[in-house]
Amino acid sequence: IIVDVKFSDLNQDKILELIVAQRGADRNDWLSVFEWNGKGFTKNKEKIITSAEGSDKSRPSNLASFANIFSVSLSTPTRSATVFSLSLQEGIPVQSDTQRHAEPLISNGYGPVYVGIFTVDGEGYAALISPEGNVLKASVFSLSDMTQTVESDILVLNGARGILGPDIQAFDENNDGRQELLIPFSTGEIYALGLVAGGLTFTESTLSRLGLFGMKPAAGEVEINKAATTPNKPKKIFLLLRDVAT
Repeated sequence: IIVDVKFSDLNQDKILELIVAQRGADRNDWLSVFEWNGKGFTKNKEKIITSAEGSDKSRPSNLASFANIFSVSLSTPTRSATVFSLSLQEGIPVQSDTQRHAEPLISNGYGPVYVGIFTVDGEGYAALISPEGNVLKASVFSLSDMTQTVESDILVLNGARGILGPDIQAFDENNDGRQELLIPFSTGEIYALGLVAGGLTFTESTLSRLGLFGMKPAAGEVEINKAATTPNKPKKIFLLLRDVAT
């Protein structure tokens, strides 16, 4: 079962590779790399070399990326997030600098776990989140020092249900140079999780309830333009749709 996919240039040749996170019977083979051959993507059949013993024994919930840094949320064996670098070295995929982030607030829970990566003032952060009932447990940590939790909190969902894990993404909604983490829900809401000096912010996005993530994969120009021309929000919606399409 494919749970998430991301694009990244793993060998710096200006051609993107497709990174696929999957869940199946074999917990040792959850990450795959597909390379562009000029006509389509072909799976790299080399086993991914890892620098940390056992770090690839995972069952992911979703995958986040920033440049060639990846983070995966793990519901089992521990409710945590793993961050690692991924590259192609002479055609062989290499996973390195693997670290794991766990937070008691998230570990002691029962809901699914997801992860997202965003930047604030040029520094990369990741958020490990878990919905439980009408609340969202969130733990934000710096990618440069995963041993410390920057902020953690319990946030009210106001009835939003069913996080769309693969659609979690960074977005600078108010154009202030500080990204928030957009968290879309199957009930139509989109919330923005942000990091400020006073802690975490959690507000409903202006992109909420517009059906952006409910579009069918085959949606064409008419459907996209209809969403993109919603009064007062055309530019932001267009940019979001462009990023999703890319």
